[in-house]
Order: sequence, then structure tokens, then C-alpha cells
Amino acid sequence: MASGIRCRCDFGGTSTCGTTWRWARGRRRSHICALCTPTAASRTWLRGRATAAPQASVGSRGRARSRPTTWFLHHRYLGIKYDANLAEPSWADPAFDDSTWAEVAAAPPSPLDDHSLLLPNPLPPVSAGESFTAIRTWTSPNSTGVYVADMGRNYAGTISLRVPLNGVALKPGQAITLRYGELLNPDGSLNVLTSVAGQIKSPGVGGPCAPDVAYQTDSYIATGKESSIDFTPYFTWHGFQFAEIDLTGLNVVLLPEMVTGYVLRVSVVQVGTFESSNQLLNRIWQLFVRTLSSNMMGVQSDCPHRERFGYGGDLLATCESAMLVYDMSAFYRKCLLDFVLDQRENGGFTECAPYNGISDNGLGGQSGPIDWQSVVPQLALLLYRHYGDATFLDEAYPAMQRFIELALSNITSVEAGLGDWMTLEPSAVQLTGLGMLHADLVSLADIAHILEKDDASRYRDLAAQLAVQINSDFLDVDTGVYAAQDGSWSGTQCSQSMPLFMGLAPNSTVPAIYDTLLGNVKDAEHIECGMFGIKWLLMTLANMGDNSIAYSLATQDSYPSYGYMLKEGASTIWESWFYSDNTYSHNHPMFGSVAQWMIQALAGIQLHTEAVGFDQVIVAPLPVPDLTYVKGTHNGIACSWTLDGKSLAFVMNVTLPVTVKAHIRVPTDFHAGYVEHVVDHAAGTYHFESVLLPA
Repeated sequence: MASGIRCRCDFGGTSTCGTTWRWARGRRRSHICALCTPTAASRTWLRGRATAAPQASVGSRGRARSRPTTWFLHHRYLGIKYDANLAEPSWADPAFDDSTWAEVAAAPPSPLDDHSLLLPNPLPPVSAGESFTAIRTWTSPNSTGVYVADMGRNYAGTISLRVPLNGVALKPGQAITLRYGELLNPDGSLNVLTSVAGQIKSPGVGGPCAPDVAYQTDSYIATGKESSIDFTPYFTWHGFQFAEIDLTGLNVVLLPEMVTGYVLRVSVVQVGTFESSNQLLNRIWQLFVRTLSSNMMGVQSDCPHRERFGYGGDLLATCESAMLVYDMSAFYRKCLLDFVLDQRENGGFTECAPYNGISDNGLGGQSGPIDWQSVVPQLALLLYRHYGDATFLDEAYPAMQRFIELALSNITSVEAGLGDWMTLEPSAVQLTGLGMLHADLVSLADIAHILEKDDASRYRDLAAQLAVQINSDFLDVDTGVYAAQDGSWSGTQCSQSMPLFMGLAPNSTVPAIYDTLLGNVKDAEHIECGMFGIKWLLMTLANMGDNSIAYSLATQDSYPSYGYMLKEGASTIWESWFYSDNTYSHNHPMFGSVAQWMIQALAGIQLHTEAVGFDQVIVAPLPVPDLTYVKGTHNGIACSWTLDGKSLAFVMNVTLPVTVKAHIRVPTDFHAGYVEHVVDHAAGTYHFESVLLPA
């Protein structure tokens, strides 16, 4: 328990051994104050009264004492230091004599005390799931006693070190230091540069208390009496695949079995699975599951090391994939509540929640870009469709209305957002900004209808008017090409697929728009769009009867592709399509909407547009000639199918719980043709057969 000690760097705040961020030079620059003061262990006598009322009082009878604890430094990004010399095994015993401990000074009142709101944490606890031993260890080049352990995969969590000393003595005060990174340098030494906190890689960047390079590290300080090194860093986590372990001065050899990895995440339940006859596709599915699992420590973070921020855009790009894998009902309600509680005075939502000072290309007043703010209305509606709880819709409705009014009054800023982030194409920021606003209006109209509000028709009318404006501004009706008036982008994968996916395109122009998209895809032969465009592209191709083309894009193994990442050694999804060894994260969920395509298009399990708590589904698999087997599951719903490549005999089994009404569409060809069967809340497994027309 920290005691409100003022940080020695005197940056103008009180450090409680956490992190104070300073947003200098625009973005992602941190001022790290936790290094200034040691952590204190505190003994406080509490008295309470159990009552049926929702209130209780606790007090310390006027006294609390503290002393430095073994975990004398713990930092959210940089790690912990554990001093075994400070261990006090019986300190928690009520009879313990703490007369030598120091009195704790009360911290001054917080300026937030008068208007802050304390809420119970709705999330399951963060817990250790998988565990595994290192797959190999070796001596780091140009060193003696410094080892590198390869954990075999990139993950978020910690390690346990169990090193028998076999009579070798540690010196009192000797430090055993661990450093972490995602990559190796060419010589086999640890590369920390893609996981450095706040991009702090040189002196003076992070402020007076920051290290020169803000890498992830943990330390154990020995008593000299140990018969073995037995160290598990608590109160922290790291994102890494490789750990550097400094055993300098000890005549011991680090073996793989001495290093155990533990995956940490909020313990939400997995409810979805996918498998197929294509092992590359299965590995891509696993890439997403591992990446998402690495970024669930209370917010859905962008990465588990460098930033750990709850970006609205990253969340929006992947939330449907995530809900098809895990039960995200409590997790996403909490994420959305963070955005609502941090809403700016002008009605805008922040780029990240909890708010941290970032406001790129926003709508003013510290609000975020339209693409990032859009997560609130769009995800709120999806939560209702998936889980059936209208409470949040009602609670957040006024906040969403304020956001919409701000966006409608700032169209110029709407057209200047961040767009399809990390795209390889020219970014159609004007189109994606207005398209996101259109999707927000449609979502809010649906929410108003669910809540029986009078505003539903107004929001639908505004959405229709905006669609007309979008097509007037960007669509050439003769050629079917969406293009910027200034020529900065034209006919990209994102700009052609987004209007088709969202239903923005006039019906008469759909064939020409789609032909332009197909031409782009056939020329590129790869996905070239960014984190939003992946879903729009793959699902548009599937919906238009060309799932085989979507499959070809998703299963490429040359640059840029998921397969290319795997060939380069990835075990989680990268932040960029290209390989980065000094900047971009190698554990970033934002390209993860490929998992949504796998479940919805290949396995065919789709949420009905009128669903409440997933009570209506469409089961409509879209087979491709190269696959002979697919199975997908979601929350008790399962669809599996086989395809005989010669006879084109298609066999499909669908399992349904009693809670679901299903529209089952049995394929008749490779171009989205089908025969529909309706199963109305009748649990069971249903068998279907057909012979597909040739591709």
C-alpha cells in the first residue's frame, strides 16, 4: 500500500507507485514516476459492520503503520523488483509486533473526491491459464552467465524461474535480472525495441525519472542464503516471446525446464472454435485467439507491452471476432462504460478509454477521431444482439445522442479522421469517416427503436440523407469507382468494399462497384487494406458469392498476408503487414476480423439482424473448392460440413440449442446459392445433403 509520497522529480503530482503519463511531442511519451519511491507494506486495523444495506464503514482506529515491502518497486510497464532481504513472513498475523514500523501519513484529499464515482469491477479476475516450459535456452552472445530463453510463442503473462544452485552461493544483495522482448537480434541476443514502453529508446524522451530505454524487466535481490533461485514476478505482466536471464557470476547452466511461462488474461469463457482441412487457416485462427488473449487485462489493449491502451478503433475493428470466440458480455460492457464515463464536455468520446490524453484527428475538445468514437453506438447495439441486455442501451443513450449531434455539426472533422488504419493503400479517410457516421446513425436508430424512443425515424432519415451525400461526393455512377475529389485515392479495396458492406451503394450501381473491387483484388492478389477494411473486403466478397476469392486472399503466404507473418515466425498477429524489428508490435489484435469471416462465411454461423441475445441465427456456410472440411461452434451452435472434391457431394450437420430460431441455408453451389430450412426453437442436430454445381 503506497502512502501518498510526492514524487522526487516534483512533476506536480503525488505518486502512488503507479505511472504518471506526460503526453509530449504529440503522442506516446511517458513520464515514469514509480521509480522515485519504494513501495510500502502497510498494516491497517479495520473495523466493519455487516448489514443488509448497500453501505458499510471501515476504519483504522486512527492508526496505520508501514515498512518497505519485498516488492519494493512495481511498475505497470517496466516490471518489478523483489528484495528477499525484506521478507517478513508473519507480518499479516494479528499478533505481529509492528512497533518498529513507521506511522503512515494521510494523503491530502483528492480533487476528484467530490465528484468521482466508485463502481464495482464487473470483470472476472485476471488469472493464469496455460502454462508451458521454454523450448530452448542458450548463452547470449558476448556474455558470460547471461542466458536467453525462448518460450516458443509470443504471449502476455509472466514466467517462473526455478534454478537449482547445487552448492553455488549467491552473494547477499546480488541481483538476478530478467528482461523481455518479442524478437532476437541476428546474433541471437535479445531485441527489446518492439516492446519498449512509450517508444522511450533514448535519454530524455520520457522525462526526468524515465530510463534511457524503457524495456520490460524484473529483478530478484538475493539474501545469500538461497539453495535455489525460485522467482515468479507478481503484480506485473509482460508481452514477449524471449526472456534474457542474467545469472552472471554463478556457475550454473540454465536449462529450458527451469523456465515456465504463464499466460495471463481476464478469465472470460471461450465459446467459439474453428477448424478446417486447411492447416494454414487453422493456424491463422490460432493467431487471432492468442493475440486477443494477450490483450485482455481489464481493457482490450492494442498491445500487451508498449502502450496497453484501450483504443476505440482497435476495439471496433475486432469486437465481432472477439464475441465469436469468448463471452465478452461483461468485458465489453465495462469497456463501453469507460468511454461513456470519459465523454468530453462537447459530447465527443475519447480515442482511448480510460482517457490518457491522446486525441488524434478528433472532433475537438479532446475527443477522438470519428472512426474511434464510433465504437460506442456500434458495439452497444452488438452487445444487445449478442447478449440481450438493453440496460446499457438505456443508460448510454443520452451520451450517444450527444456524440451524434457533435459529429453532425463537425462534418469537416468527420472527413479527417484516422481512416482504415495501417492500410497499404492510399487511405480513403473522407469516405471511411462519413461511412462510420452513417453506421453510427443506423445503429442509433436501431437502439432508439429498441428503447421505443421517438428519435428512431429522425436518425434513419439522417442516415439516408448522408448516404446520398456520400455517393454524390465520391461515386462515379458510370464507372462504379469511389474516388476522392482531389485524386488522393481511387478504387481501393477499402473504398469499394465499405459502401457495399454497409449498404450505402445505390442498387443500380452495385454491379459496377463490385466489378471495380474484383479488378483491384485480382491485380493485388493480397489483402492491402487496413484494420477496418479487412472485414469489409472479406465479407463483401463472401456476400456477393465469391467466397473462394476471399479464401484465396486470407490464405496467401507471401507479403502481405497472415501466412507471411507465420512464415516469418509469428505466433500472434502483427501491428503491420510488414516485418518490423524496431517499432511495431508483434502482438496486436487489430487485423483480427479474419476470424469473423471464418465463423460467419466458412462455418456459416451468423447473427440474425433482429436477434436479441443470439436467439435468431442464420446458418449459411459458403463452401470453397479447396476445402474438404470445416467445423465452427459458437455458444452451443455448431455447423460442420464436408465436401467431396470429385463428386461435389456436400454433407452438413447443424446442432442447435432450444433457445435459438435458425434459418439454415444449405448450399447448392459455390456462389451463395442455397435452399433454406427454418428450425424454430427445437434443439437437436440436423443433417443435410446436396450436390453442388461446379464452380
